[in-house]
Formats: sequence, C-alpha cells, structure tokens
Amino acid sequence: MSRGYVTSGVNCYMKQYGVTEEEAIRELSKMVEDTDKIMNEELLKKLPVTRQVWKSAIDLACTVNITYIVGDGYTHPKGKFMEYVKSLLVNRIHL
Repeated sequence: MSRGYVTSGVNCYMKQYGVTEEEAIRELSKMVEDTDKIMNEELLKKLPVTRQVWKSAIDLACTVNITYIVGDGYTHPKGKFMEYVKSLLVNRIHL
C-alpha cells in the first residue's frame, strides 16, 4: 500500500485475521452470499415501508454487487463490468 496500491477489502481482511488471500476471498464471497440470502428473505416479508423504497435499496445493493463481482469494476471498468453497463444502457431491450 505504501507503494501506491489502493487498499481493498481483501487486504484488510487478510491483515485483520492473518489469513491468505485465497482464504480472505473465500470468506468475503461467503459473506456476500449470506447477505444476498438475507436480502431475498427480507424482500418476502411484510415491510413498514413502501415496496418502491425497498426496491430502491435492493437495486443499489445489486449495483454494488455487480460492480465488484469480478474484480474491482469501479476502479477498472474494462472487461465484464463494461459489458454489463453496455447491456444495460446501450443495448437495452425495448418492451
């Protein structure tokens, strides 16, 4: 990090728990899966807020998930993330 690299969640997890990069990635991926399950379960429950408010929060979470699902799509948007953006904004399906 002192040489100009940006710190990441993987690096923080490795430092905090003293694990290898592979173990950190595996554990963080498990956390994401668990969070996705919780969000899906909560979406099925009766909520004190409107469905539109809840959907906005879910959409934001999905956007973050897509951005970071394969590497760091925010910092390095080339590759799969760019394909997702093009499919969403450029090659839209008109109903």
